[in-house]
Amino acid sequence: MFELLRQSCETRMCPPLARELAINLKLNSLTFQRLFFLCIMRRIWPVNDLAIKTPFEEKALAIFSQNQMSFRRQTLGQHQNQTEGQTYEAFASALKQLVETLSLAGHQNSVSPLQQQQQLQQEQQNQYQVQRERQRQYQEQQQQLHQERLRQDELRKAQLRQQHQQLRQIYQEQQLLQQQQHPQEQARGELIRTEQQHQAPLQRERQQQQQIQQQHQVLEQRQQLPPGVFRPNYPLAQLPPPSAILPSQTQQQSPIHQFQPEPLNLQLPPWPTSNPQFQVQQPATPQLPTPQSADSQVQAPQFANPQIQVSTNTHVQHNYPASFGNRPEISRLNTSFNPLAVIQQSRTRPRPVASNSRGTPLLPPAGWQQPLQREPNPVRFSLHQANLQSPVLRAKTISSPLYIFQDGFMRRPERPSNPSLSVEKWNFTVCREDMNRLPRSNCAGGEVAREIDQNSKLIRLRCIKWGKPEDPSDAAWAAADTKWIPRSYFSLNGHHLEQRKKLHHGKDMPIDITDLVTEGENTLEFTVLTSINDTAHHAYSIGVETVGVATHDSIRGQVTNQNYVPSEKVLAAIQDQLSKSTNDDDDIAVVSDSTLTITLFDPFYQSRFCDIPVRAKSCLHNNCFDLETFLSTRTRKADASVADQWRCPICRGDARPHTLLVDGFVKEICEDLPKRGLGGTRAVVVEKNGRWEPKKEVREGVCDDDVEARDRDRDREREREKREREREKKEREREKKRSFVPDDVEVIDLCD
Repeated sequence: MFELLRQSCETRMCPPLARELAINLKLNSLTFQRLFFLCIMRRIWPVNDLAIKTPFEEKALAIFSQNQMSFRRQTLGQHQNQTEGQTYEAFASALKQLVETLSLAGHQNSVSPLQQQQQLQQEQQNQYQVQRERQRQYQEQQQQLHQERLRQDELRKAQLRQQHQQLRQIYQEQQLLQQQQHPQEQARGELIRTEQQHQAPLQRERQQQQQIQQQHQVLEQRQQLPPGVFRPNYPLAQLPPPSAILPSQTQQQSPIHQFQPEPLNLQLPPWPTSNPQFQVQQPATPQLPTPQSADSQVQAPQFANPQIQVSTNTHVQHNYPASFGNRPEISRLNTSFNPLAVIQQSRTRPRPVASNSRGTPLLPPAGWQQPLQREPNPVRFSLHQANLQSPVLRAKTISSPLYIFQDGFMRRPERPSNPSLSVEKWNFTVCREDMNRLPRSNCAGGEVAREIDQNSKLIRLRCIKWGKPEDPSDAAWAAADTKWIPRSYFSLNGHHLEQRKKLHHGKDMPIDITDLVTEGENTLEFTVLTSINDTAHHAYSIGVETVGVATHDSIRGQVTNQNYVPSEKVLAAIQDQLSKSTNDDDDIAVVSDSTLTITLFDPFYQSRFCDIPVRAKSCLHNNCFDLETFLSTRTRKADASVADQWRCPICRGDARPHTLLVDGFVKEICEDLPKRGLGGTRAVVVEKNGRWEPKKEVREGVCDDDVEARDRDRDREREREKREREREKKEREREKKRSFVPDDVEVIDLCD
């Protein structure tokens, strides 16, 4: 009903009457009637000027109040003689007079959003009609042109058919007339054609002989044949007549060449090492050596196809000129002169076929991008950076396994200020004591290696992505992956530092600068190629870190002796943690507000207790892992471990050796449970008062009614407490919503 009333008001461009609101919408409240009247009037007659809007709406509401009073009197029986039409006319005329008085029509041009939309729709409809009319006219023109083309084509075809019939009739008449007038000439023509057909082969042979003679004459005139190449000893112009050389006589020809041995001084291409031997059929005529040298400037005449066969006799001795050296035998050709064979050979000689096979291009096409590796394969994709490979670490004395890890800084991590505007310079100092601890690279054996012990130190340049406003802590820096700034360039003491990135190595890798630092002050320079407005490089942190070396025994002794946390201290921390469990920390394994579950099994094996339960200082959980297993599973290269493999197996946080702690509380539990016959307990539940008990596990195929009933009661109690807390929380939120009023909400007094 409201939509119908709104559309009616927009069509007649006048707000609703009090009667329409009371009857159609059942609105008997005068306040709600004024509210609806004001909303629809604002839609029909929008006013943007606040100086005009306020007095206009006040006067319009006064007119509507008079209409409300008039409708109320009609409802009570007064003014029975006044009809609804008269009431509407009086109401509309009063509003229009108000609009004209305040010059609203001139100020707003009397165009409401609805009228603008209607005008736009009308214009679009008119444009659509014009386009339809143009399209119809264009289709009619195209159809007329097509019909005209068809008509012209039909006329042209008819004319061509008529001309063809006329020409055919004339030709038939001429043929008939010739047959009647010249029967003898026709018979003579048939005889001539028959003779020409018989003489055609002889004429072709004669022409071919003439071409061969011309070729020999050209060769004789040039006189540029090198020494050792045969020369015919007969005059080339006195060849036998073509009529004497028939296909049937080509096999009985007498020899017409004589062998004239001359010294050969040609430079032949290198011969194959296999020294193949060739055996050629021996004809009745003398045979001439025909060297096929690339240095010959004149091509020798072509004769019948030589029949070359590979000889299996590898012990035949040959006599060559001294200039030849130890060369294999030159293939000899059957040089019996056969013109027809020459012609047949020239016709059937195969042409070289161009090979379409194309190899892999050396350079990729323009715009090609190297895809990321699904599995890192630096051996294949980073051969161009083989010189950047880290030196192999060798132990000076093999007494205990060595482990390397980041243990300090030469310059603490900082954000670059403005490397895009200029070259930024950082300085750091290396003292003599640190220089003496730096191992030097040795590449005498071909493989770059360093000899290290527990007193050695390495220096690396690293960059991580860090978007937080504060600088990263030591734990955050050690646990973060290396990530280089895009389009960044570094140099140390004038030496360019090349970066190893994820595209070729599977991940960004630090830069080892141990061999580049000097005693005293060192200068690190870097810049970023980017625009002035680009601040993406501010989300990175750069630092110069030191990497220390420790033995297996020293790590074990430091952790078990110096980093041991007593059971009482751990239990007090757990109780304090349970009392503050309302902080909603996701990293705390809290089962409920009053208990904490601690897993006892080693996360690596999942089948036994931890012999030395440890966790890192930065870990927020109380679950531990075994120290010996953790050290033995570190990735190793040569005699030392990898520097960036020290992360907690549970939370992936920083777990470098000097940050590990022995949990005395978990150690006591792991020692006490086997004594009580509960060696298979996987976890324990710690309560607020400090008491703990083994966590009951559901055993497959076994039903324990008492345990299940106790667990159900406990779960039911926890669910009840949880629902009670949620109900109280929702009640507090509901109270806050009741008293909250947004600033941008218009408050309307609903009191009559």
